[in-house]
Amino acid sequence: DCSRCLTVAKEQLVKDSDDFAKINSLMLLYEGALKGKIEGPLSGIKALETDFASVTDYKNDFLSMICVLSYDASDYKRVLQYGKQLEVLVLKEENLSQLNALALYRYSQVLSEKGESAKAASVLSSIHSNELWVLTSQAIAYDQGGTVDLGFLNFEQIYKMYPNSKSAYENYIIEQLKKSNSSFANDKKLLELDEGLFYQGLAYYMDSNWNACISSLNDYLAKAGDLVEDNVATEFKNIPLAYYYLGYAYYQIFNNKASYENFTTASKMLVDEKYEFLKYKAYDFASQCAFAIYNATSEEEKQNWLSATIENLEKAEQTRIPLDQKFEAVSLLSQVYVKNDDYQSAEQLLTKYAAKSSEKSLRCALMVANIFAQQKKISEAEKYYQIASSDQNFVEIAEKASYQDALMYFENEFWEESSQRFYQFRHDYTQSENYGVAC
Repeated sequence: DCSRCLTVAKEQLVKDSDDFAKINSLMLLYEGALKGKIEGPLSGIKALETDFASVTDYKNDFLSMICVLSYDASDYKRVLQYGKQLEVLVLKEENLSQLNALALYRYSQVLSEKGESAKAASVLSSIHSNELWVLTSQAIAYDQGGTVDLGFLNFEQIYKMYPNSKSAYENYIIEQLKKSNSSFANDKKLLELDEGLFYQGLAYYMDSNWNACISSLNDYLAKAGDLVEDNVATEFKNIPLAYYYLGYAYYQIFNNKASYENFTTASKMLVDEKYEFLKYKAYDFASQCAFAIYNATSEEEKQNWLSATIENLEKAEQTRIPLDQKFEAVSLLSQVYVKNDDYQSAEQLLTKYAAKSSEKSLRCALMVANIFAQQKKISEAEKYYQIASSDQNFVEIAEKASYQDALMYFENEFWEESSQRFYQFRHDYTQSENYGVAC
């Protein structure tokens, strides 16, 4: 019973002894740490902060313990507050204690989460140790954005130091994947890792070895499924990505149904915000597969696959990524709506993006103007032709909008309006291929 031992020790402490202040500081430190362990981190933080002002020894360790407990309590503001103080005190220390090193590591983690990767790397550079966890954290910090060469080892060098460590080997494999190096694909050690078959599948993916990629990723998903069914405590963190890359591999060998099924599963599992673009691509590819099946299937199945095409395009459009990245899906969806005589949905879709802010938004303005013109909605079309032709930085769009605007009035027999617009068009675009038609 650590708590009881500490109580007995405090009772035996002689106040007049030469070491009283130092031993008392150490006991207060232990007492605060125990409270954090037994009663929860907030209780430990409160005790340590109360005692910190009065102690004269072990200042670094008090700051470190408060920093570590604050991280455990998810109080990241406090981590930054005490981590900054600790960093100043230990700046010149060559041999940090394990507690000091852990506190600086937690401090660096919070800095990294705040986007201060270079600062995080600098903090970690003050920890001089060849322990695996220290070297790994330094390599990760530098990999995530350390802008200055702080002499950190890379994952390949760390793996050479710890050749029997699974975590060192896994980090080395991930580093090779980032470098587009697939030479490890047939390494038997891969199969010792939970994620090994996934990494192998990615290596084959990079080599465009689609059948081997499919085999490895299917084996990975089967292994993950078996372990989940057997209640084995393991976390397969790349399952959503495995479905995505499996869908792409099937897509490359024109197996549209298998590709569609895997992309659909991936789109449901890619819930993390950092995968939002991949989720968009999963919907986009699923729509392409569904449309290919629609073109090849029997009449009684066509409507189902057309509906699947539209559904996936709609979900692609709804992803939280910029228009520039999802423009193709938006454009194709509007065309499908028009082909099915659903002009209202096409108009609602495109007017949401039509603006003067970018090339793609101007293209949306031009497309919706053409749809309004097709339905003889002159005033609505005019509004969006004006938007589409407003920015001469995108002269191709502006030229098309100006010409289509004049042509709309001509085709609807508004002779004076069309004459004025064709005149302006000839004045503005003397090199246009439509110049002669506009005369």
